[in-house]
Amino acid sequence: MRGGEEGWGAQWGTGEDKRDGGCVAARGGSGGARGGESRGAREWMARGAGGGARAARAGNGQDGRSGRRQGGKRRARGRKGGGQGSKSRRRAELHTEGDSLEDEPKHVAICAAAALLACINLGTVIGHVAARAAGNSWDLLASCGFVGLAGLVAYAFADFATGVYHWGVDNYGDRNTPVFGYQIDAFQGHHKSPWTITERGVFNNVHKACVPALPLLGLMAVCNSFIAPELMTFLNVFFVSVIMSQEIHKWAHMLHPPALVVALQDARVLLSRKVHGLHHNSPFEGNYCIVNGWCNQFLDRIGFFRKMELFFFKLNGAVPNTWLLEESLRQR
Repeated sequence: MRGGEEGWGAQWGTGEDKRDGGCVAARGGSGGARGGESRGAREWMARGAGGGARAARAGNGQDGRSGRRQGGKRRARGRKGGGQGSKSRRRAELHTEGDSLEDEPKHVAICAAAALLACINLGTVIGHVAARAAGNSWDLLASCGFVGLAGLVAYAFADFATGVYHWGVDNYGDRNTPVFGYQIDAFQGHHKSPWTITERGVFNNVHKACVPALPLLGLMAVCNSFIAPELMTFLNVFFVSVIMSQEIHKWAHMLHPPALVVALQDARVLLSRKVHGLHHNSPFEGNYCIVNGWCNQFLDRIGFFRKMELFFFKLNGAVPNTWLLEESLRQR
């Protein structure tokens, strides 16, 4: 675990969970292999090995063999404790009816369709830029610069957009809300068991965001000849970033994400554990953005979400969940 984040990670669990580092790590090999033994088990094993060695050195003959047998028994108990420790970790908890953690064929199909359309749109951008340059290196360089800038702006805007959406579903409505009820229930339930997201399959985790993006990505692919490469890039990067936001969110909850992800988190290209950990403190009133976290500090500093809450309260009397958890937020 990287420095500065250890304390935050520990608050994800209690009992054995805290001794093991907090939350469940990545599903499968990433977390299971590293999380098989509890810290208590490792200490038992160490003491057992030490006890056997000391007894062997101190005595001879039967005493030495007795000490080694004692050490072996303690190591056996340590291994047994390790297996029990892995079972005592907090299990995934689903709060939404009909939800699951496993990838299903329909999830894979939806994500594959979105990826195909995004690749088609990217190919269109490359074709437009090459045609615009027409062999002129300066025109090619300028076009690439504008396209790159459009992609960067889209990536930042996706962070802002996910923050606004996250704020909305965290604070308003419930599972019975039309259209958004499922998402609202899932996001609000996430605060009760935040470690559950680390157990989701990739396609299970992102396919829901693909559904509303698919028709828009398809429309872009059909109308590509009428869309400037800069706008095509902006829209493409924006939709792909929003689709991937839940997987980025999952990585920010994992104790041991992939090495490349860790490097990108440290470089602030992706949302990090440390930044997202600031959100998971009651009353969950800030740090809502979950793509790269670039917008979090600015939006919280200017009180953007408090102003939004006050606006809707005056408009229709809606009271956000943050106010119910912390009355003083009403005055900010």
